[in-house]
Amino acid sequence: LGLQKITANFVSGISLLLEKSIQIGDLIELGNPSDNISGWVRQLNIRYTLVECFDGREILIPNEELVSTRVINWTHSNFRARIEIKVGVSYDSNPREVISILLDCAKSHPDCMKEP
Repeated sequence: LGLQKITANFVSGISLLLEKSIQIGDLIELGNPSDNISGWVRQLNIRYTLVECFDGREILIPNEELVSTRVINWTHSNFRARIEIKVGVSYDSNPREVISILLDCAKSHPDCMKEP
């Protein structure tokens, strides 16, 4: 039974490497909305893929899982990716000031696009 999993991961890894649907540097989202994994592909090996999540965690995902489950590749055809960041502020806050501060932060980040 263990040899079946190793073989499935190996064959899936070869398939991923040949068809190049996922590559190093891609931003992917994997799994169901309730327990999804999102992050950057850092390594693509024969048996597993290393994904670095936004909080710094590194997750080794068996290649069979990448082939058999839903995967969203945000950067497959281009490197424009939209990341949603939920922000909570006090009800006493001035909404216009909050928006101004958030826009200033986004504009100062080197990886944030100016348009759109």
